[in-house]
This record gives sequence, C-alpha cells and structure tokens, in this order.
Amino acid sequence: MTEGKNIMYFEDGREKETNETVGGVLWPEPGMPHELLNSSDWQYRNVLIEIKTAPSGADLTKR
Repeated sequence: MTEGKNIMYFEDGREKETNETVGGVLWPEPGMPHELLNSSDWQYRNVLIEIKTAPSGADLTKR
C-alpha cells in the first residue's frame, strides 16, 4: 500500500533488509516466523496474505 524500508527479523536470528514498493510482492520463507520493523521515516502500510494448507482429510466443498 505504501513504499517501505523495513528490516525482517527471523526466529533463527537472521535479519533481512527490504525496500518495498507500491504494488510489489514480498515472499518470506514459508514456515519461518518473523517480525517486521519499519525503518522508514514515514508510516508504512501493507496487506499480509498468508496461504495455508487445509488439514489432512478436510473436505473444503462443504463450506
């Protein structure tokens, strides 16, 4: 939603700087918990979409 300069802190201790753009997509590693710190001089806004798998044996047609 806005440009952003951020730092991703991963549970395993790694850090990754990001320079996000309006309309851009960022794919963090699946299953790797992280926190995001806005290091910009402005308010950063994004939309987070998490793709999850259905539990084994789940019947999604009954929704």
